[in-house]
This record gives sequence, structure tokens and C-alpha cells, in this order.
Amino acid sequence: GIWAIQFSSEKLVALAQDALTVAAKKFNEREVRYGNLSEAIRAYREALFYLDTVNPKPDFYNAIIEGFEAADNELEKRYQEQRFRADRAINLSDWAAAAKELRILCELIPDRADSRNKEAARKLIDVENRLGKARH
Repeated sequence: GIWAIQFSSEKLVALAQDALTVAAKKFNEREVRYGNLSEAIRAYREALFYLDTVNPKPDFYNAIIEGFEAADNELEKRYQEQRFRADRAINLSDWAAAAKELRILCELIPDRADSRNKEAARKLIDVENRLGKARH
């Protein structure tokens, strides 16, 4: 956008390279913390954003595109698997397991504006209410 004119192409390329480094690190550490995949995707988007007005694109541009697609696909796959686990626990009325699985879903998709996070958070509130009633 318009803000990019305040930076030289070299500066934008350097910012994109830094964002790519963060993205690759988070993607490589996706097994360490549930939120790392989402953070990798955010960093890949940031790198693409910096390069929006840069032409020609630097040689690492394709690595950003490929990394973003890989992280996005992996996140969707993990989301579907985790959602299945949560729904199965809910259907079995295993409220403790359902709460655990839904918390993982919320960590996996930490963006509260994301509909997947909103759905998991809504279900988690319901499950926690059921857990509270079961304890009394």
C-alpha cells in the first residue's frame, strides 16, 4: 500500500527476508507448540505484504509462497483432526476430554476473529458449563 513508498525496495526485501526467517522457524517448530503453525502463516503473510510493491520479486519469493501453502494446508489438516477429536468427545459426553480437545483447538487457531476459533470457544464454554454442572 501507500505506506510502502516510505521504504526503499532494499528495506522491504530485508523486512520480507526477516519475516520469512521467522515463518520458517515457526513452521519447523510446529510440533513444539500448537500456535506455531498460525504464527508461521502470519509471518508468511507479512513477508508477502512487504513484497507486494517490490518488482522484480527477490529469489526467495517462491519459498514464501510454497511455505505459506504448506503451513496453511498443515493447519487445515490439523484443525480437521482436532475438531474430529473434540466432536467425538462431545458426542460421547466425555466433557473433560472435550474441554481438553477444544482448548487445543483454540491454541491451534488463536485468532479470535477466525470463525474456527469462535466455534471452538463457543463449544468450550458450553462444555465447561456441563463440566461445572457435573461436579455439583
